[in-house]
Amino acid sequence: MNKVETVITGDNPRFVIKRTGEKEVFELEKIRNAVVKAMKSVNTVDEDMAQKISTLTEESLFETKKITLPHVDEIHDMVENKLMDNGLNEVAKEYILYRAKHRPNIFAKRVNLKPYEYPELVEYVDAIRHSYWVHTEFNFTSDVQDYKVHLSEKEQTAVKRAMLAISQIEIAVKTFWGEDRKSTV
Repeated sequence: MNKVETVITGDNPRFVIKRTGEKEVFELEKIRNAVVKAMKSVNTVDEDMAQKISTLTEESLFETKKITLPHVDEIHDMVENKLMDNGLNEVAKEYILYRAKHRPNIFAKRVNLKPYEYPELVEYVDAIRHSYWVHTEFNFTSDVQDYKVHLSEKEQTAVKRAMLAISQIEIAVKTFWGEDRKSTV
């Protein structure tokens, strides 16, 4: 998380760090408005409770004279916790869903790039598209034996999950590059 170091005193305005990394003056009203919107989505608007949640969040954020400024995501997490601490679980759920829906996709630009935008990777793309493992190339007998004999159940579960994740990533990469490659040929 990107944090800017600064000394906050009682006389200075309070600042937060936006997702862009810019420093912005903290506005309590933004938190209250977000909580009210979440309340409206579950048809339980309580202006006093919204004010209480925003005030509790502000107090928690600035209760000590911090050296680092809070990041906007840290504030969102704190609001979620304050909502749940006050029994507003449905409101917290809507707040979380809204936040997730409007979170910027930092990978959008990279996902949309085509292989021809990376001319230095043409050989790599072909290798990925044509690579596969053949059982005759590898002998996993000792690895399987080690897996069954030397690993605990938790370790075996971790290995299984890691292998599944790797295979999913491999399929996604091959699918991405394979489809994009076909469209450019």
